[in-house]
Amino acid sequence: MTPRTSQPASSAARAAIALLAVTCLAPAATAAADRTIEDGYSQLLEMSEKVAAVTRDFDAIQGCVLIRSSDPAIGREAIRLVATPAGGAPVTLPLDDQGCVTLPPALAGADAATPLTINVPKGKATLGVTFTVKPPTTRELDYAGLQAGAMQLNAAIRREAGVMRFMAPKIKGVLLLWKAPDPAEPAVHIQAAAGERRLASIPASAYRRENVTLTDIPPGARVLEIELDDKLVKANPKVTLDALPDIVMPLP
Repeated sequence: MTPRTSQPASSAARAAIALLAVTCLAPAATAAADRTIEDGYSQLLEMSEKVAAVTRDFDAIQGCVLIRSSDPAIGREAIRLVATPAGGAPVTLPLDDQGCVTLPPALAGADAATPLTINVPKGKATLGVTFTVKPPTTRELDYAGLQAGAMQLNAAIRREAGVMRFMAPKIKGVLLLWKAPDPAEPAVHIQAAAGERRLASIPASAYRRENVTLTDIPPGARVLEIELDDKLVKANPKVTLDALPDIVMPLP
């Protein structure tokens, strides 16, 4: 595996899909509205370090620490996390529109003992990690490149048995998603030895797969499921995409 060289996808890209198949929602420390979460900042630091260790070594995947609220009165956009370093002022930790937490790089005085408060009631908050596949940046690539995220996730699962134990025993491929496709019905073309294989996308509204949930999908969005084929990985034929996907999701 090569070192990570590109930046994570934008929060807007992550927002379009609920990655239930690859999301760990391990119970967070007991939380009370606007009260300190026991060992909360310590958990954030530990999870952030684990995510960094995985994404540093696997350049086709990305990850983040996220927080979720099961309180219907406090949606994702209303969650507020505040860290208060010893002798310092309270600092609100940014959350993107997927619920991923950003730890400011220069939180002076912060350490594992830093108090962390949340506005979600006791028993309604969960902390966890999520890993996704980086979308391709070119319409022409080889098959191994298209499936690099799936293969790297499988390698990471084998290596990181602890932090990634929640994931499927094996990632079986990738799901490409176009939010505003152009052309309207994008396809993927694989130049196999027996001739070109055209894989057609379908409406996202019609897509069904166990443990996969699509959310916030605009009308007209399209998806295409591509199973990981070991024979094609070995042959590594050329692949052409009609359009670059907005999101690539690992298939459980």
